[in-house]
Amino acid sequence: MEWLFISITILGITAVAFIAKLASQRNITALDLTATLFTTSTLLCLGMLFLKPLPVVTGRAILIAFIPGACGGAAVLLFNYAIRLGHFGFSNTIYRTSFIIPIIFSIFLLDEPVSAFTLTGIILTLAAIYFISYSNEAFSNTKSGALSWFIIILCSFLLSGGPRIGQKLVAYYGENAVLYLFLSYLAGTLVLLPAYFRADAYSFKSLPYGLVAAAGSIAGVFCTISALKLLPSSVVFTVTLSGPIILGLLLSLLFFKEKIRSLGWFGIILGIAGIILVYIKM
Repeated sequence: MEWLFISITILGITAVAFIAKLASQRNITALDLTATLFTTSTLLCLGMLFLKPLPVVTGRAILIAFIPGACGGAAVLLFNYAIRLGHFGFSNTIYRTSFIIPIIFSIFLLDEPVSAFTLTGIILTLAAIYFISYSNEAFSNTKSGALSWFIIILCSFLLSGGPRIGQKLVAYYGENAVLYLFLSYLAGTLVLLPAYFRADAYSFKSLPYGLVAAAGSIAGVFCTISALKLLPSSVVFTVTLSGPIILGLLLSLLFFKEKIRSLGWFGIILGIAGIILVYIKM
């Protein structure tokens, strides 16, 4: 059953990124799409809460949902900006490698066992981020916007670790997954409000894209939490966030006709090697 959860998570996460890129090609702003995603997700999860007796809302449940949710709202917004500035495949790769953040968190704060294989896999993943970024001239002063892209996607990478930590804590403490979904999406919505109030207008063109992205996001988060109850975080996060990297690169080549240089492929291979090292010691 755990691998069914993992498969759904991979498809859901990939769908969110793919929809974001399609929306960008139709001149839908990153803010409109992100606001639609989080607002719609909040309302959908609120409806899901009322399908069963309402769970008890504890201070711990609020804490582990609101802080990661706020980080998630900012991370998704920055990711949506990044794919407008730079390479979709590379942006998706760096963003998804945030799986190392909850793994490190689980090792040091939740006493999950760690092996030499896991540590080596994490190091290879970090090296992969560097080579992929370098191949896209992120550190070159001669390529306009490349450094801005790198800074934005790096901030998105760091913030994206927050929701993963929240998901791990929900599974670890046995909190209600639907309550977590509602509170985390609500937090993300609230974080986006100040930026949205400064926007000129809302485009209703973003609504169908936001609805599909919301469905993919909810399915991905719920199935991640379900898998974390059955498998260690080093397995769940590595597989569920590496799968979308590979699918994202295939979509980058097939649908968006983006080129990948040899150094970028080298970085991708390093990343896959790191994933395998983490996985084989589950």
